Formats: sequence, C-alpha cells, structure tokens
Amino acid sequence: MKTLLYFGPSGIGDWCFIWPSLPALLEQHDCDRVHIVMPYRNKGNELLALNPLVCEVTYLDRRVSGVSIVAYAFRWLGLLLKLRRRRFPVLVVSYLSNQVDFLLLSTLSGIPVRVGRDFPSAPFLEKAFNRRIHCDSSIGRVHVHASYLENWDGSTKVAMFDDALALTQEQDSVNVDLPDSFVVLAAGGGREACWRFWPPQHYQALVRSNPDINFVLLGGGQDDLDQASAISGEHGFKNLYDLVNKTTMMQGVILISRAMAVVGNDTGIPNIAATLGVPTLVIYGPSNFEITGAHILGSEEIHIQVPCSPCFDDRQNPKNAVRCPHRNCMQMLDPDRVAVRVRDLIRPSVAGLAE
Repeated sequence: MKTLLYFGPSGIGDWCFIWPSLPALLEQHDCDRVHIVMPYRNKGNELLALNPLVCEVTYLDRRVSGVSIVAYAFRWLGLLLKLRRRRFPVLVVSYLSNQVDFLLLSTLSGIPVRVGRDFPSAPFLEKAFNRRIHCDSSIGRVHVHASYLENWDGSTKVAMFDDALALTQEQDSVNVDLPDSFVVLAAGGGREACWRFWPPQHYQALVRSNPDINFVLLGGGQDDLDQASAISGEHGFKNLYDLVNKTTMMQGVILISRAMAVVGNDTGIPNIAATLGVPTLVIYGPSNFEITGAHILGSEEIHIQVPCSPCFDDRQNPKNAVRCPHRNCMQMLDPDRVAVRVRDLIRPSVAGLAE
C-alpha cells in the first residue's frame, strides 16, 4: 500500500476546496491513501482523520515566539527524519509552496516526486520541486488543485464527510432541545479572523426581523465565542440557539446536514455545508469570493462593491484587512438584503414542511 504525502493548509474550510481533487491525485500517482502535514492544529481537522482515505495527520504547530522557536526547530527536524525514514513516493504541496520551512522540508525529504505550485519570488523553488504547477492566481481554489492533475476539470463532487457521518450519526447526536427546522449561522471565522466577520448588530437585525425562523449559532474557539456573545448576549432572542463551542466538530457537521440553510462569514462551516449539498449563503467583504468563494462548491454569495474590496489576496496575507479602519465592505451590507436571500434559500424547505 503506497501513501502520498500532502502538505496542506490547517483550515477545514480550505480542505473542502482540496478534497474534490484528492482521489484523482491518489489515482494519478498510484497511491492508496494520504498522509497529511498541517502547519497548525485546528478544531475542524479531526474531520479529516475520520475519512478512510487519510492514514495519518501530522501537525507542525508553527505558532512560535521567543524560546518556543527552539521547540519548533526540533519538531521540524523530527518531521524531516520521519519523512526520510518513511520513503514516501510522492509529495504534493498546496498553498504552502512559498513558505520557507516547507520548501526546506521538500528539498531535504529525499522524496523522488515533489509537486508544488510555482511562486516566482519563493526561495530555492527549483530545488524544492521537480514538478512545478503554473496556474493563474485569479482562478478559484478548486481549479487551482485541478491544475495539479491530468485530464481532470475540477467538476467532480467527492463526499468528504459522508462516511464519517454514517459512522457517528447515531451516537454523536447533540443533547440540545432544538426545533425541527432551523438555519445555521456561521457568525465566526476561526483563528484570528475577526476581520472577515459580518458585524454582530447585523446578525442581531437578521434574527430580530425574522421571528418565524429559528437560528442556530455554530462555531468554535475564542474569536467565535466573543462574536456569539456579542450577538446573543442579553437580547433574549426566542428564535436563537447559541451552540458555539458547545458541540464536537462532528456534532456540528450533523447539525449542518440537518439545517434548512447555512448563512455566515467566509469560513469553514459554509464550505462544509456546500460540500454536503445544504443551501448556503456566504457573506463576503475582504475575501475575494471569485478565488476563495464556496460558490465553487455550489453555494451562493453576497457582497457589496466598495473601492478597496477585496483586500485579502491569493497569497493569504490578511495585513490590509486586519488594519482596515472602517470595514465598509461588511458594515454597509444591509441585513435586509441578507434576509431576502435567506428566505429564498429556505423556501423549498418550508414548502416541503408545509406538505
């Protein structure tokens, strides 16, 4: 049994874009399973380990400062020795193709076939990869990964969570008294991503103006907790259920699969919903929806046009978005516009319930 080594991003939302190409990538390189290396450990990553195509997930934990850089150096060296010992036949590197520590791992790994994306300014790229992929930075993420393959157009839909759902649906139910029909709000955005949050007062207006719709807040981590608290707080919404950081990731996926629709920021939850075929509306501002947009996976998007948006570029540098003094691309998006789109999304489900 041959294993392909894949250096990929840490966010589960990004993996939703990568996953459609993975089975074809394994077949192209005559491999059976994949060993994934990620830069950070995030809550959603446990979903990958449940998929039968994944044999192992390794984390480098790259958040370093001061003396911790020494610990990181030892982790990096340990991973390099592990890679050389395992003798992987193929290494594929995703968005991390321009990051020095991953380029060094690729260069020194001894793996005969090393595939990575071409970044003109990246150091010693020619030594790191003996197959470099040239692709236009303006194309969508799914299609970026399609360019890693021969004779694959990126249109194949591959179930990322179905097997895991089947295994855990019964024993991993949520012990919360929820209504039969609800809309999931993905109001957070994960690690240090407050710059792409739609404002709490807008989510409040959405909930308040639609008292006949039940909303469930989902997410995890401190940033999402702060956002959820700002939305639900002391407002006493009878149609809002705050489950942020109160479910396992798999419980969250089960709730997403049961929702009439999912609405939220550019984050992992809407991407998961889109892969599950749940009607999804993603709110965009700093992010370029034409590149990172979950609409590539089958969802819908909403944004407003402002002169400085989008400011989050394809090289994954949020500097401009973080420093933005006004965030007009989010502040000026009217909750009434979002509410109209939400009702359009759930209309088929409501009609089905009425029958």
